[in-house]
Amino acid sequence: MTLYHGSPQGGIGMLQPSLSQHGKAYVYFSTNPGIAAMYVFNPLPAPHAFFPYGFDREGRLIYEEYYEGQFEQLYGGREGFLYECDNVPGAFNPTQIPHVLVSAAPVPVSRCIRIPDAAEYFRARAGEGKLRIFLYDEMRTLGRLPRVARMIREDMEAEGLCDRPEHPLSKFYRAHFPELFEETERMK
Repeated sequence: MTLYHGSPQGGIGMLQPSLSQHGKAYVYFSTNPGIAAMYVFNPLPAPHAFFPYGFDREGRLIYEEYYEGQFEQLYGGREGFLYECDNVPGAFNPTQIPHVLVSAAPVPVSRCIRIPDAAEYFRARAGEGKLRIFLYDEMRTLGRLPRVARMIREDMEAEGLCDRPEHPLSKFYRAHFPELFEETERMK
């Protein structure tokens, strides 16, 4: 089975495990190339991550824009690479995320696809019906933003981000969701 790995770095011949947000050194893969492509750009330094994707009721990949302009800001004009690996012995899923597998060992690359513009790549996948992109206005219209705010508040609380303004996640959330910090600080 071919597994996929997305990266902003080209020219990789052997994928090496690195520390993940889950605290273990793995090479992350997906059975779905669209999911792997989400990882061609991460606005946070590793091991932190911001990848707002999920799945709809039919199991189709969805991308949600949590703040206005997020999709273009994160993926517009971003070059990335989608690595295909045909031989990944011992791959397993330590998460509950569908289509995600990891390897604790280095994995040789079988093929690499250059993605010149990640936003265009995702729009093409959406046109093929393999991805649904929910932009900010649609998220607001559908009433999905309160759920997003709850998730971010839970993250802020779990990581103690109100008291750690220099933490990378705190800086990112403060830049894009300042109202959540203001609200939390007013409640103190």
